[in-house]
Amino acid sequence: MDEQLLRHYLEATTLGFWQWQPHANDFQISSSLQSLLDLPAIHLLRDWLDYIHPDDVPPLRAAVHRSLAQGGNFQLEVQLRLPDGNYLNTLCQGMASPDGTSGRTVMATHVDRGESQRVESALEGAFRRTAGVIGVDFMRALVKELAAVLKVKYAFASEIMPGNRNRAHTLALCVDGEIVDNMEYDLSGTPCANVLHRTLCHYPCDIQRLFPEDVTLVDMAAESYMGAPVFSADGEPLGLVSVIDVQPLSSSPLAKALLSIFAARAGTELERTRSEERVQQLNQELENRVQRRTEELQRANQEIEAFSYSVSHDLRAPIRRIHNFANILSDDYADHLPSEGRDYLSRIMRAATNMSELIDAMLHLARLSQQEMRPTVFDLVSMVRTIVSQGNLGDNATQVELRLPPHLRVKADATLLSVAVENLLRNAYKFSAKTPHPVVEIGMQKHEGVVTYSVRDNGAGFDMRYADKLFKTFQRLHDDQTFEGTGIGLAVVKQVIDRHGGRVWAEGETGKGATFYFTLGPDNQIS
Repeated sequence: MDEQLLRHYLEATTLGFWQWQPHANDFQISSSLQSLLDLPAIHLLRDWLDYIHPDDVPPLRAAVHRSLAQGGNFQLEVQLRLPDGNYLNTLCQGMASPDGTSGRTVMATHVDRGESQRVESALEGAFRRTAGVIGVDFMRALVKELAAVLKVKYAFASEIMPGNRNRAHTLALCVDGEIVDNMEYDLSGTPCANVLHRTLCHYPCDIQRLFPEDVTLVDMAAESYMGAPVFSADGEPLGLVSVIDVQPLSSSPLAKALLSIFAARAGTELERTRSEERVQQLNQELENRVQRRTEELQRANQEIEAFSYSVSHDLRAPIRRIHNFANILSDDYADHLPSEGRDYLSRIMRAATNMSELIDAMLHLARLSQQEMRPTVFDLVSMVRTIVSQGNLGDNATQVELRLPPHLRVKADATLLSVAVENLLRNAYKFSAKTPHPVVEIGMQKHEGVVTYSVRDNGAGFDMRYADKLFKTFQRLHDDQTFEGTGIGLAVVKQVIDRHGGRVWAEGETGKGATFYFTLGPDNQIS
């Protein structure tokens, strides 16, 4: 802040100020203080002390010299002698600071102690009456308090219109002590426009003459105006808080303090409200997206149900008829067919059986996406033992060496995970069937807090170049003659793991076996 601006500010907000440079023996006093006390020209500190109550001279002198010697601020009550011989109780606040030459300069201000106490009391009451309210209620309480304390006809808080910096709309408008409907207005040619570029703007009288383009001032019969800008935390102009009266309006310390502080509070509340509106908007957008996603899922489920119905009824019937007629041919006419015909018939029956199994697998895959998740904590090893004991893992199941840890605690939907684990075991048992000493091992590793489960075999393995095909529907890396299958089992595994929020992947080498890994997502971690 430059010296001229500082002087202007001190003149406007205090009774006045004085400045002393002891090394230059120079004393200066503000015109406002000189006028208040009807002083002659004063250039020495000792002459100024003649206008201070004798009891206050020693403590003031001591405070000034202590500040000069040690630096820092001082504050004390000082009585100033008025022209009528009475004394005015003031609060003197000052400091000594380097003046850029060889010494220090003391600058001190005087504030009317009685007026200061009245301002503090009025501000305290105003804050108390506007505390505990937010949003629109706060803005209404603010303008009503301004109108009441400053005894003006109009008080309003305004916000600059988004996207149009030349227009504003009131957030709350008080007329004759009552809240009325809000309004929009142009800023150009109005005192409000000037407020946005200053810390405080005051026109004590003749406001209509000063702003002839503002016809609203005529409608309001306005005589005076005072306003303070509302800024965001980063200094962006948001709006203003203003009062207008039909009588001249003096520039009292109370009016300045109340407008400035209420403008700061309005800025904080306006930013809070805007943030709340943004959060509400984001929440609404999120709700809309969730609703759209829910509708899409519902449509997808309906399509899956229609697909399942179609598969169950439209595809099963012809396959069943093919299988039945093939059985009749085999039972009643096999002796009449040449060996080549019987081979063709056998192929038809095997194809019909495979088709039926494929339909079952497709239906199972479709239903997995609709099954409700019910996560529980259980022992994965016990689940594996149960699956093996059911005897559905192939003809060579008894030849496989199954290696299991004592226990593996997991948190998952037991029904869904059982489907995935059974498919992984079927896969491991099937592709190790041609190995002289087949081994299947269940394991668990923990890395950076993430638990990973694994199913390893020493069977046929696979070429890692085609690893991305493993979990896709109908994608097979081995032909049916070597290893039978539908090409859906690992797709089922992926869908189950995806529903748990985890991931599944595989590593292998042709002729040296494969290891399938899976996690169960952050919500299903066991500590």
